[in-house]
Amino acid sequence: MTDCWQLKEIRENMSTPWTAHEVTQLLRERYSGREWAFVTEVPNGTGMDMTRRCDGLAMSLWPSKGLYLHGHEIKVRRGDWLTEMQDVSKSAAFSQYCHYWWIVAPLGVVKLEELPGDWGLMCPTASGGLRAKKPAALTTPMPPSHSLVAGIFRACCKASTSEVEITAARDSGYSAGYSEARKFYAESVEQSTDNRRCENLKRSVENFETASGIHIDAYKGRQLGELVRIVQSAAPDQIRYWLDRVAVDLAKTHERVVEASNTLGRMAEEKR
Repeated sequence: MTDCWQLKEIRENMSTPWTAHEVTQLLRERYSGREWAFVTEVPNGTGMDMTRRCDGLAMSLWPSKGLYLHGHEIKVRRGDWLTEMQDVSKSAAFSQYCHYWWIVAPLGVVKLEELPGDWGLMCPTASGGLRAKKPAALTTPMPPSHSLVAGIFRACCKASTSEVEITAARDSGYSAGYSEARKFYAESVEQSTDNRRCENLKRSVENFETASGIHIDAYKGRQLGELVRIVQSAAPDQIRYWLDRVAVDLAKTHERVVEASNTLGRMAEEKR
């Protein structure tokens, strides 16, 4: 459903023809609030008694301002209006029961001189409202027939059902949106936590590399980890023992290297 504030925004930026649906929305806005009851697509009867429909009936509800029934016929094309004018008696199915009878049409569809004497004309404005170009005259209506009352009740029940469906859809949408928002929030918190953990881990690796002078990459990270685990799990005496053995082995290796170097030196002298 298009809200009237959306119609105002649209009509301030577009010059497209008005649709019957848009005009109906303007009538809903005009007759909104506790002062009015408004119903659309009202049949003049039920079953086989239904021969015509009224685009909109509005009933004023405050006795202090008068209890009046306003009938509305929407015309958005001039051709439809000219067809209507060929037999204005068709409107009597509703107009005879209304205090006021209105034609609601965009500018240019209806000429004022074409209107029957008692009928009024309302036109949509560019800002998204309705303006009376000719006020409807107050008439003394006929008492409503039981067939018309049945038709009004039928339209009211249909409108009430629509409102219930709209409310249910709104509540369902709210519930779904709330669930999605909670899910998004939880995922955002988890992602934020993971990001903080990654940043902390990155800083730890950088600190280790700076202190040890060893660069950790994907190939020797496991090896370095095993060495660190061995060092951390061993007792100080064991580490010292291993280091002493390494020192002894290195000293022996050094002696052998020196001896080999000396031998090569002597062999070179002999060849000379």
